Amino acid sequence: QRKALDYAGNVAVSAGAGSGKTRVLVEKYFRLLAQAHRDWPVESVVAITFTVKAASELRTRIVQRIRHELALKGLQPEYRERLWEIRRHIVNAPIGTIHHFCGRILRQFPVEAGLDPDFVIIEGVREAALRREAARSAINRAAASDRACCDYSDLLLLLTLYSRKDLFQLVDSMLRRRADRL
Repeated sequence: QRKALDYAGNVAVSAGAGSGKTRVLVEKYFRLLAQAHRDWPVESVVAITFTVKAASELRTRIVQRIRHELALKGLQPEYRERLWEIRRHIVNAPIGTIHHFCGRILRQFPVEAGLDPDFVIIEGVREAALRREAARSAINRAAASDRACCDYSDLLLLLTLYSRKDLFQLVDSMLRRRADRL
């Protein structure tokens, strides 16, 4: 923990539950912005966690840490102003999951990424439903085709070897693996 706090550059903290990871990250974040690099914009320091819950907790504790510091008497005026600046901008700070961070970059540079600026990240139930529908659609198109040429021949062979349910599960699994690689 001391090494993570003393190190001036990037840091990764990995430890078991209840070991103080969040406390260390809060202090590291606070020291970077409030003490070591007072000229850095709040948006320039990234904190990535594994879960949305952890990110929310991290942001909450950073705000609490700033409040605690602001409550101290005898702070230098410029230091107090820096704390207020951090507090005002913490809502826009890049604190979140890797998915949130990547989504933020893609929204910032949609043209360079070749994306529609209004793209939406589909997750959870909606993602599973769309994947199921894509698998059903592919299987139904292949089953309805009377063509036995190279475009559908492999899929038609699969239809003869597997039941629709088994084939659906196979296609769904393939779509899931493909999505994981993207």
